[in-house]
Amino acid sequence: MKYNWIIILLIAAVGCAKNESPDIEGTWEMHSVIQNGIDVTKEHNPQSDRYISFGPDDSFDSGGSPYGSNTGRYTFDQKVRHYF
Repeated sequence: MKYNWIIILLIAAVGCAKNESPDIEGTWEMHSVIQNGIDVTKEHNPQSDRYISFGPDDSFDSGGSPYGSNTGRYTFDQKVRHYF
């Protein structure tokens, strides 16, 4: 019985292991924009139509008023767990 619990705990630990980078692929709507701790949503998303799409190849595309379209690539910093 003791060995069964060890196996169950091992399986649970492996199943709960964190991925290298979280899966963010897809299109996301921007509901708020925070810059240096200040909410600047009204300035950066006045029409409430901004979005960003993350591709499977580390690419992104964003659009909406007032800035229009923007494309590029992103990376994930594992140490601080941030996307850049």
